[in-house]
Amino acid sequence: MRTIMRFSSSFLLCLAVLPRGAAAAGEEPRFVARAEIKEAGELKLDWPWMPYISRDLFLLGVHRSGVVDVFRRDEKTGDLAFLSAVPVATDLGSPGRHLDPHVALSSKDILYVTGAWTHAKNDQHSLGLSWYQLERKDGSYRKLGTIPCSAGVLWPAAKPDVLYLSTYFAKEIQVIRLAADGTPTVGERITGKGVGTGLSAPADRRHWYTMSAQSVAWLTSDAAGTLTYGGAVDIPDAVADKISNLCVVAAPDGRHVYAMVRHSYSKGYGAVFSRDAASGALTFVETIDMSKLIGVNHVVFTADGTVGYFAGTPECAGAGLGWFRRDPQSGKLTFVAKAPGAPASWYLAYDGQLGRIYSGGFWSSKSIRVYDVPAEAP
Repeated sequence: MRTIMRFSSSFLLCLAVLPRGAAAAGEEPRFVARAEIKEAGELKLDWPWMPYISRDLFLLGVHRSGVVDVFRRDEKTGDLAFLSAVPVATDLGSPGRHLDPHVALSSKDILYVTGAWTHAKNDQHSLGLSWYQLERKDGSYRKLGTIPCSAGVLWPAAKPDVLYLSTYFAKEIQVIRLAADGTPTVGERITGKGVGTGLSAPADRRHWYTMSAQSVAWLTSDAAGTLTYGGAVDIPDAVADKISNLCVVAAPDGRHVYAMVRHSYSKGYGAVFSRDAASGALTFVETIDMSKLIGVNHVVFTADGTVGYFAGTPECAGAGLGWFRRDPQSGKLTFVAKAPGAPASWYLAYDGQLGRIYSGGFWSSKSIRVYDVPAEAP
């Protein structure tokens, strides 16, 4: 029997509980530490990498432990109960080897895992694409298979039986189609200037945006999930060498797309682009003040697009967990604040209806942290 860890009130580092529903008029977003969840028993959290929310489940790829942790998530409170750990590294024949996993969960509760072995240099270090049947009721799992694929990050498309893979090394976006039994097949491969790491879409998901170190590209999706390359726009002040972090994110209202890049611990560049709603094409608007945002790796917006929460990597101005304002008309971003004491983090997961952020970690992290923020209006 698997150890079940429940986080009742005695386990919560709860400083305050914010009211649910719409934030009060003029209320400033703030981070209120709710819980720190640490390793215990079968729960391994040696460098929590990528958190992922799927209704009443919470998934967490774990870097050094080589697993994907599965939690039950209370949809009313956001509290987590550990269910199981999917032993990805062991299943790939390299127990104990460090990996950088990325996950997606299909509508049929099939867990897909891809990524790369840590410090990957090329696609020979890809994890391939593994898939598992996951049981929501208890977190049990059954491995279904593994196929080769490029190292990269999975993104659910608008069509339920399609995933997109943005690649580390191949400079492609790959369309992965899922059979009725969940078996994945790598299909179309989209290339072109600007195609590479990262992938983001506004709420309508008609156009997707990806980036290289120097350009942002746009792709158009049809009803079948097929992608067509549209074009690219250069990022001002871009440099091609020593790139460590790239972040591309489309505002949910579709008016703007943002690109941020770090090329040293103290230097980076970013740009705001306006978006043509019909074609998806981008036009440069202005550069981003990166003085407080260098090292930002992941951004999520509130549904109205007025606030962006970010996760940032160590030893940089943007390290930790923070937020900025966005002007929906001009697209301008204004840094506001960071969560006090929040450790550096590669990724975060955000539940806007509940007002909850789950923060991953970096390097020496062996826990995940949970924060309350103002909930969005229904």
